[in-house]
Amino acid sequence: MEHSPALTAFIILIGIIASTFAVVYVAYSLVSSLFTQQSSIILYSSCVFENGTLKVNLFSPK
Repeated sequence: MEHSPALTAFIILIGIIASTFAVVYVAYSLVSSLFTQQSSIILYSSCVFENGTLKVNLFSPK
């Protein structure tokens, strides 16, 4: 069973679209994980800073 040229072009087009979608998905997941890591680092540093100010406030009356 031989494929017609239109069917072959359609299969190639589907492959190109699928590979492009895969590349975009991988790039998007990398960028989103990078942003979530940055926000968690900022959140963690702000929590540490708040704990530090709390400790300073607790120990300053002595």
